[in-house]
Amino acid sequence: MVSISEQLEEAAEEIKPLEEEKQQIIDDIKLSWLKNTKLDDEHNIIKDFSKNFSVNLSDAKKSFDNFPKQYIIDDKEIPEVVKSLRKYRRTLKGDDKEQLTKSIETLINAY
Repeated sequence: MVSISEQLEEAAEEIKPLEEEKQQIIDDIKLSWLKNTKLDDEHNIIKDFSKNFSVNLSDAKKSFDNFPKQYIIDDKEIPEVVKSLRKYRRTLKGDDKEQLTKSIETLINAY
């Protein structure tokens, strides 16, 4: 006859991989949210994260201990993106050129 403690140990061993998988899925969801969020001040991003995932602000800050020092878009740093956007802007005329100029300025200010 199997004792209750042995049954509990077996159940705990079965649950452990599921808990790890659950945590991995949660981390992937949070990372996906962070990748899809707009460039903004670190404080505003943490507030949005706290609101979206229903965690308090201090827990949200702990999630961002390693906040990125460099922002990357499509495997390029912001200065490289701005440079390529400025080159592309030279090919445009009229309203499209003005809108792209405003977008570039917004990107630079957010950086």
